[in-house]
Amino acid sequence: MDSQHGEVPEVEHSRCIRPADVLITKIAPIRAAWVMPVHHRHPVDANCIILRGLDRSVAFWWLLWLNTAAFTDMLVRRSGAAVLPRLRLSVLRDLALPPPPAVLAPLAQEAWVALAALAEADTELMRLHGEVGTTVENEVARTSWNETASRYGAPTWCDWFSCELIDDSLVPVHVAANAQAETLHRDADWQRLPDLVFPTPSERLGETGQPVRTLRLSDVRRSFDLNIPDEPRSTSAGSRLYGRPLHAGDVLMSTLGSDPRVAWLADDPPAPVFAVDHWARLRFHDTPGAWALILATEPVARQIRLFTSGTAQQFIRAADLAHVFLPRFPHETLVRWERTLARVLRRRNDLHGQWRSVLHRARAIQQATLRRP
Repeated sequence: MDSQHGEVPEVEHSRCIRPADVLITKIAPIRAAWVMPVHHRHPVDANCIILRGLDRSVAFWWLLWLNTAAFTDMLVRRSGAAVLPRLRLSVLRDLALPPPPAVLAPLAQEAWVALAALAEADTELMRLHGEVGTTVENEVARTSWNETASRYGAPTWCDWFSCELIDDSLVPVHVAANAQAETLHRDADWQRLPDLVFPTPSERLGETGQPVRTLRLSDVRRSFDLNIPDEPRSTSAGSRLYGRPLHAGDVLMSTLGSDPRVAWLADDPPAPVFAVDHWARLRFHDTPGAWALILATEPVARQIRLFTSGTAQQFIRAADLAHVFLPRFPHETLVRWERTLARVLRRRNDLHGQWRSVLHRARAIQQATLRRP
C-alpha cells in the first residue's frame, strides 16, 4: 500500500473493497490479495476483479491458486492472445477448482489472523512514515526551497552562482541543486548528511569462490520493506559487494535517484548478508532508525533526484549524498521515532515468519491435491 491508501476514501459504492474480498489483477502477471478489516474501503479500478462473499476456506484456497505462477499463466493463455496479456472474466467464471480440503480450514483461519495483524503493522508503519514526512515538509516551508525549485524547474532559466557551489560537476542542474541545498542550511540551519555519519569503509569483498547472501536493490520494493534472501546467491562480481556484512543499525540508501528507497536494520541478520554498492551504506552517530525515516521522506527524495545523471537520468553517485541536507530535531523526537520504527519492524518480521509457515503448510496441501489420482 501507498500513503494515499491510508486516507479515508471520499466515495462509497459496490466497487469499493470490503473486508474478506479477494482482489485479482486482470493484467499479467496475475496476482491476488485478501482484503483485511484495517484496509480503508477504496474503490478498485477496472483492471481488478473482486470475488466477494466467499467462505474463508474457499477464499484462501482461491488465493493459493491465483498466486501460483504456472496456474495463472494457464489462465492467461486461455484468455487468448493479446497485445497486453490479461485475464478475461469469462475464463475465471468457467474455472472449476477442486473443493478446498477439510484440513485447510484451520490454516485459513491462521492465515487470516496473520495477514490481518500484518496489515495493521503495515498501517502503523505508514502512519509513522506520514508523520515524519509531514514534519519534514513543515521544516521545508520555513525555507525558500520551494521558491528556488520553481525557478530552476522551469524549461529555461538563467542565474549566477558562487564558485563555492561548483564542484566536480558543471551540469547546470547539479550546480542549481547545490544552491537549493544551501538555502536549507542558510534559512533553517539544516545539516549536511556527512556530518551525521561515520566515514564509509571502502574495502570490497572480492572473489569468494562460493555463493554468498547479497542484498540487491530489488530486495527492497519500497522503503523499509526489506526482504533478506534465505539462500546464498552465486556472484561473479565480489568487487561490487561491501567487504563487511550488514549489522544492526545500518542504514541503506539506494543510489537509484529516480526512485530512492531506504532500509534500516533494527537487528543483525540471522546469517551474514553483503550489500551491493548500489546501496549507500550509512552508519549514523546515533538514532539511525529516526534518520532512516527522515531520509525516506519526499523532501529528501527531491534533493536526491536533482543529482541523477547519465542518459536515462536514473542513478546518482554515492558521493552526491554529501550534498544532501537534513533538518534538526530534538533528541527526544528522534528517540521516539526510532523506538516506534524498531517495534513495528520487529513485529512485521515476526508476522512474516508466521505467514511463511502457514503458506508453506498450505502449499503442501495444494501439492497433495495435485497428486491425487
